[in-house]
Amino acid sequence: MPQFWKPGTEKPRLLDDEEGGLLFFSSSHSSSSGFGYSSIERLRQRLPVFKYRTAILYLVETHATTIVVGETGSGKTTQIPQYLKEAGWANGGRVIACTQPRRLAVQAVASRVAEEMGVKLGEEVGYTIRFEDITKNGVTMIKFLTDGVLLREMMDDPLLTKYSKKRRETEGGVRGPRMDPAILSVEGRGFNVHIHYVEEPVSNYVQAAVSTVLSIHNQEPMGDILVFLTGQDDIDAAVQMLNEEVQSRGRNSSEGISFRVAIPVAGPCFGIRKGSDSGFSTRDKSRVKKGLALIPSWF
Repeated sequence: MPQFWKPGTEKPRLLDDEEGGLLFFSSSHSSSSGFGYSSIERLRQRLPVFKYRTAILYLVETHATTIVVGETGSGKTTQIPQYLKEAGWANGGRVIACTQPRRLAVQAVASRVAEEMGVKLGEEVGYTIRFEDITKNGVTMIKFLTDGVLLREMMDDPLLTKYSKKRRETEGGVRGPRMDPAILSVEGRGFNVHIHYVEEPVSNYVQAAVSTVLSIHNQEPMGDILVFLTGQDDIDAAVQMLNEEVQSRGRNSSEGISFRVAIPVAGPCFGIRKGSDSGFSTRDKSRVKKGLALIPSWF
């Protein structure tokens, strides 16, 4: 994206990028939305979805429905709402909505997008979850919310009049190719992935995940480790095991482990070098005929 030096502002400094290019940097008062490239802006441009920006905007403009298919970490959730806002889809008091299945994901993604745009959370970028509305009428342009909140809004406003949309006039009788949804596949990730499977089934997958984390910590270079577990109970159990290991190492040697527990999020996670996925998920089961809700099961 071309960047220009605005007259009357401090002259930009010319710096060498680590990849060999030259970047214009603004003064310390400029944000990521200014004329200079910040570190966040460079990270945005390295996401796989960035090279599809023009195609996405074209399809949204020319089709009633656009479906974007992309791998985890490609930048779909955090970048596409920003592309739409930059293209003017939030002008005239309209709002760009992005739904997420979980409350924690809504909060985390909204915070990330606000940080990338250099704005305060709750103003141009906000979120709405049950019992919490961090938006401002007439100011918020990008709004993250859960599926349930959007459904409740539809009950009061079935046409979702406050959200930006474009719908062609109905074409009578004949279904033409332009009526079909546009499907765009975003290929690639921002990182290379090598998958290693366990050779045999494990009896306690939480313990196995903790053992894998410790093995990676002992054998691999320094970096962050992301572990996928099925629920809060398993997360608490894993944290307790790691705490016990930290205390044990603190008593027996000078080497220790520092770690942080992160909530589940949707969007790219920068700095992750290794990941451990148990392969399990919890799903609710029910018997419709008897009207019974069963205990969630592992799959």
